Amino acid sequence: MNIGEARGEEAPTKRSFSLLAQVDLAHPLFTAFADARFNDFTKIHFWRHRRLVPESLPAGVRIIAAFDDESPALIEVPIGRGTLLILTSGWAPGDSQLSLSTKFVPLLYSALERSRPPAASSDSLSVGDRIPSQAWGTNTTRTLRRPDGTEVDVAATPSALETDQPGLYLAVQSGVRLAVNLPPEESRTAPLPPDALEKLGVPLLHAVSEKEAGRAEERKRMLAAAELENRQKLWRWVLVAGFLFVLGETWLAGRLTQPRPAPATS
Repeated sequence: MNIGEARGEEAPTKRSFSLLAQVDLAHPLFTAFADARFNDFTKIHFWRHRRLVPESLPAGVRIIAAFDDESPALIEVPIGRGTLLILTSGWAPGDSQLSLSTKFVPLLYSALERSRPPAASSDSLSVGDRIPSQAWGTNTTRTLRRPDGTEVDVAATPSALETDQPGLYLAVQSGVRLAVNLPPEESRTAPLPPDALEKLGVPLLHAVSEKEAGRAEERKRMLAAAELENRQKLWRWVLVAGFLFVLGETWLAGRLTQPRPAPATS
């Protein structure tokens, strides 16, 4: 497709600016503006733009937006497996108010998002996972470029689909890139409890598990309670002995203070 064959000229205007009168909201570029609250582009003034003759555009060219004089403002040209977006004006302040509009950043973001190659799978891959065959699409020739730069023919070496190193893998024929990361377990930096280390066979010299520390504390409490109970028993017997001593002393004093009967006289 030769887009250079399209005829264009500087657009004459009766007033000092042009407006966007037609916008294809069904196009993926404008999905962010599908809501009626955000799809008003008539407030953007275009001071200068090139007027393309729609009839001179090659077949397959899609007009995404048009000015109020019916000349294309934004067109999409298919080129190979991709597409080319052509804006017939500029976003510099001398050409338009586009860069000053709230529509500019979402529009630019949508264009950049569409420029990325399609992902073969939404699932993240980790080292050891297998590269999905969907990465090559319908291509029968399948070459995989590994993170170290080496290329492997997948048809001749099926085991090459098994990832053994982190980095970006490229399906050469389709251009799909897949990021292979380290397993999530390797990024966990929280320390393992001592009992888990012992189960793994890690020798621990002075480490005491929380369970053992709890048992030792329980033993201390039991010993303290037993010692207190023994002391209470000792004082109990001391009190009993003291009570018996006082009782015996009282009895003896009573016996000694009783008057003796007078001896009988003849």
